[in-house]
Amino acid sequence: MLWLVILVALAINTLAANPASIWQQLQLAENTPVLYDEVVINTIGDGFSIHYYKVYRLDAFNERREETGYYKEETIQVYLKKNDSTYLWIGNIPYALEKKMTSKIEDMVPVDYAVEYLDGKEVAVLYLQSKLLPVMIKKYLNPLDNELIKEEVYHQNILVQVRERRNIQTNPSLEKMLFEIPKGYKIYTDRHTWERFIVSKFLKPRISFNILYPVWLPINWELADIGINDFATTKMVVYRFFDGKEFYSLFLRPAELTPDDDSGKERTRFFVQYKGNMGVYQLENQDYIITLVGKLQEKDAIKIIDSLTKLNAE
Repeated sequence: MLWLVILVALAINTLAANPASIWQQLQLAENTPVLYDEVVINTIGDGFSIHYYKVYRLDAFNERREETGYYKEETIQVYLKKNDSTYLWIGNIPYALEKKMTSKIEDMVPVDYAVEYLDGKEVAVLYLQSKLLPVMIKKYLNPLDNELIKEEVYHQNILVQVRERRNIQTNPSLEKMLFEIPKGYKIYTDRHTWERFIVSKFLKPRISFNILYPVWLPINWELADIGINDFATTKMVVYRFFDGKEFYSLFLRPAELTPDDDSGKERTRFFVQYKGNMGVYQLENQDYIITLVGKLQEKDAIKIIDSLTKLNAE
């Protein structure tokens, strides 16, 4: 009789550790309320970026992610998933970007389930493999309840992203207003149009010169952040763009003419300098000094700089 008990126990454990069943449990868990802090580390070329979030999930169709920064003193930006759309807004600037979600193709396939160690503690690990891309995901789970605590994403066997959950609260009481767009916010569906309004609204009270922003950007370029640096006696605006692989920086500051300059004469100079495969493109004219840095062709750099246009906030 003892051997029968042992066989039954082994069968139950095998079923519980079946990768397909564990993957199904994780997908079903997405439809339950949860609240947690998340740290996301992305590797980009030879560098990396770290982002901190507070995540509120009501169910599989309603989720709010607030990027807070390390000290959690302010909300940098908010990502909201609501039914079949996602929304993004920056701080308290009243412009939201709407993007319709496309039908999700089930691409990841569970291929293995194992017991490993994380920070000296025993954890369960579910391995997922993409059917379409050279991507593998490791999902670290609490072995007691298979609750997700960490993810690692690999592309061509290289670690490209780590997502770690902390302070997890299951079945919290979440207010419905967390999953609503704030009243009075204007919604845009074109990314570049939304970026121009965001830039204008952010910079107008902070700098004294006219705000310029490119009307034309290469495909996949998106504004990653805006900065203002002190430069001599004036300010310099820094736009940073990301195309999914590389970052590009655009610097803009007023031209500071010296007494020797002939203010009545038009002045335009264009400089190009290469450092390895990195290009530095600089235009100087009567009004501005504009510098674009990144791995891009000269014709695209010129097109971006030529498209710079004065912005006005609503």
